[in-house]
Amino acid sequence: MTFRGPFRPHLNPRAIGLVVGLITVVGLSSLLISRAATPFLSLEPESGALNGMATPVTDPTASGGKAIRFNTTTTHTFVHPGITISKTDLDFVRSKVTAHAEPWTSELQFAASSSYASTSRAPSPMTDLSSSALEATFMNDAQTAYTNALLWYYTGNTAYATQAIRYLNAYATTHTRITFKSSSGSVVYGNGVLDAAWGAELWPRTAEIIRYSDAGWSPADATRFETYLKNVYQQLLIDGWTNGGNWQSSIAEGLINIGVYNNDEATYQAGLSRWKDKIVTSIYLTTDGQYPIPPSSTYKRPGDSGWNATNDIGRMWSYPARYVDGLVLDTCRDLSHAAMNLAAVTAGAETAYIQGDDLYTPYQSRLQRAIELQAGWINAYFDEVHDVANTVVGSNWMPANNWPCRWFMTDALNNTTPVQNPKNNAGGGALSMGWDIGFNHYAQRKGISMPQTRILVDRVLAHKSSAGTYRVGNHVAWTTLTHTGAP
Repeated sequence: MTFRGPFRPHLNPRAIGLVVGLITVVGLSSLLISRAATPFLSLEPESGALNGMATPVTDPTASGGKAIRFNTTTTHTFVHPGITISKTDLDFVRSKVTAHAEPWTSELQFAASSSYASTSRAPSPMTDLSSSALEATFMNDAQTAYTNALLWYYTGNTAYATQAIRYLNAYATTHTRITFKSSSGSVVYGNGVLDAAWGAELWPRTAEIIRYSDAGWSPADATRFETYLKNVYQQLLIDGWTNGGNWQSSIAEGLINIGVYNNDEATYQAGLSRWKDKIVTSIYLTTDGQYPIPPSSTYKRPGDSGWNATNDIGRMWSYPARYVDGLVLDTCRDLSHAAMNLAAVTAGAETAYIQGDDLYTPYQSRLQRAIELQAGWINAYFDEVHDVANTVVGSNWMPANNWPCRWFMTDALNNTTPVQNPKNNAGGGALSMGWDIGFNHYAQRKGISMPQTRILVDRVLAHKSSAGTYRVGNHVAWTTLTHTGAP
């Protein structure tokens, strides 16, 4: 490693001695293969250039927001099971269920009585997921497999393990592709990337539990599932996509999950990098400036060179009347998509946390504020409709408290002027899902006050009618069971 020019590391002599001593004692190789997600030495760079086997990079967790990346490969010793739920988490809930403690016992009963808990229904894998007509079957099968995996671990009933394995093997041996674009580059199935992301969020969770719980899944089948994830999902997600916030968050989580299950450092790191990039472009803070940070050069802020109505960053954000701390990119579209976005963000952060990479702390100002702000608006919605189960309000309803949107929008990316959603609703059942992970970390583990999120989590737990409907959907499932009070 060579520093050249006036680019100087701001390390005092004691710090330098510590670094030298560390290298001397444990060896340079040990330093480079540490458990850190990125081998950074925090610096405050000045002018000049850094040459050699290192690169200056942006890192919001480092001093001055900058760091030096050593150009070496970091190797994790991945924690298993470790996708969204750790062994400690699984054992915690199992102990609560064994002791008949609440709310875990009731939540387990809801899961076991849902249609997803069937131990007899056959999977219906398709060779090619290439149309919306197949999406419901695909997602239902993924949720069924995951529900059975959870029930196997919490109850010890091998029928659930057998059913989960049945689904995992059926998809690994039958499902060979998701057709998003044709060979000529035209879009065949617009939701192809989103379905790949949702699949990559759900299937590795199931496989991770089954593989590391003595469920009877053969090593050969578990290895074949690695190939399935790589060939069908990873290759479609690795380059990302330009669509809205919830897509991007699900892509990031999906890559993180594949990386963990496949013990694939490069894919895991790609997921972490995408997560870090997208959280700052899909959750707004006033410190970002008058307008949000654009996700790429495709979109521009008013006043930027080359700005026009087509590339206006406001289109991506569904034309809010103003930007407020904690606003989520999807919120002015509808609250349900904002909830889906945050569910993917917190699930990805939880997996990284289990793997020893803390995303929660350096991005707390964005993430915790976003969770609490959106929870408050969703509580206002549920106050209006009087029930978690109701999802329609009057055509002119909007939250009263600090609401920054003109109204709920429709198809903003295809309109260069604001267009009101004729239904003007806040979304669907996803409003109530996935809040437990972020709340558990910030409020339960860290003791941060989150009164609106607490109200929302408690009212979902209190909703007993058709419970599964408001706990399972798309890429989210049973967080009320898996993450309430998780250590």
